[in-house]
Amino acid sequence: MTKYIKSAEALPSNLHLWETVHTQTGIVETKTIDVFPTTSIEASDTLTFIIPAMSKLMLQNVQIVSEIRVLTATGTNPAADQPVGTAPHLAAALYRNVEIYAGSTSLVQSFDNAYAMTKFWETTLNTRSGAHPHLHSKEGYYIDRVHSKAHSEDVDYFPADGNTMNFGGKYRAENIAEGKKVCLVSDLDASLFKQDKLLPSELEMQVSLTKNYSEFILLSADNQTNKVVFDKVTLRCTFQRPQDSVLASINSLERDPRDSDEESGDDMSILIGDSEDEDSEIEFSEGSDDEDD
Repeated sequence: MTKYIKSAEALPSNLHLWETVHTQTGIVETKTIDVFPTTSIEASDTLTFIIPAMSKLMLQNVQIVSEIRVLTATGTNPAADQPVGTAPHLAAALYRNVEIYAGSTSLVQSFDNAYAMTKFWETTLNTRSGAHPHLHSKEGYYIDRVHSKAHSEDVDYFPADGNTMNFGGKYRAENIAEGKKVCLVSDLDASLFKQDKLLPSELEMQVSLTKNYSEFILLSADNQTNKVVFDKVTLRCTFQRPQDSVLASINSLERDPRDSDEESGDDMSILIGDSEDEDSEIEFSEGSDDEDD
């Protein structure tokens, strides 16, 4: 699939006196690759992903795709009206630690739930209400709709009299009711990917996601012992492939300028060494002439 990001106004061919100007950009195609964890989802709390280095592809964006279910402590599906909900931003609450490495260099490190809180507040403060329906289905984002703080702490989402105090909490509870599988797709919240520039090719990256505790993800009464089960977690990586000429230009710019200096230095040392040898020969010949005299 050809990707057009920017394009100039096209002019009729008879106005081009010499060469026809191309209006498409240097992006040839867009590829999406799902990267699976190298560690077991069931046996490990920390999931490690290796984004491979691509020779002709430049990384644009990374998304976390998570499939989860909420079950009882015995592994059965909870009842439809069981008062168990989730955190207001479910996709953000799933992982308490996120680490990103490029080669051996650490790019992102965080303490417990710093990632979850940062993503929640950035989404809340920078997203218009018109985008909330999209976030409902994509990231499980439901904000509490209450009249008081006491109502926000009411976890009885299905009262007998039908007078629900927190409709946002009720929607979140219905979203996971009866062990329903929930698929969440959210951007990997890192400043490295919050830019218009593509990451260079031949760059291998390692991403580690640490699952959060069920007690943090779920909101329920004290006597509830439900748990969150991760069925599938992948990284959806979007790559752009530029034209070969553009890629060659980028690779030439990435070359360390010190390489050229070192090469020049080597050449200079050779020239200097040759001149010193010549001077020593001259001095030796002059000294031999004096001895002869």
